[in-house]
Amino acid sequence: TVVTPEGGEEASRPAQDFLWLRSAADRDLYRLGRELAAGGQVEQAAALLRSVPPSHPQYARAQRFLGWDLYTRELNQPRVGMAFVNESLRTNPFDGNVWQDGYRVLGKAMSSNG
Repeated sequence: TVVTPEGGEEASRPAQDFLWLRSAADRDLYRLGRELAAGGQVEQAAALLRSVPPSHPQYARAQRFLGWDLYTRELNQPRVGMAFVNESLRTNPFDGNVWQDGYRVLGKAMSSNG
């Protein structure tokens, strides 16, 4: 039996694995993706951040985080990361360190064999 945050009980144990999703719609997708990545769940973070729609206020940052932090640094796939950083640049060229991250990803992509 799983006790829900509201104090009720659920009979199914696997339901507990998805309790965090209950409030995901109310939470910031970008922040949740960063939390997953910080917790070592890189693949899950990437999947969530890829689902951030272009209308989301943190879309450009999500694309930049995907490109540099997740695909280039964590997954060692800078060529994949380049597409996300390019999207971030296209969407908001003045957001944070997007140009710096773009050059970092490009440098890694040019020096890697993968």
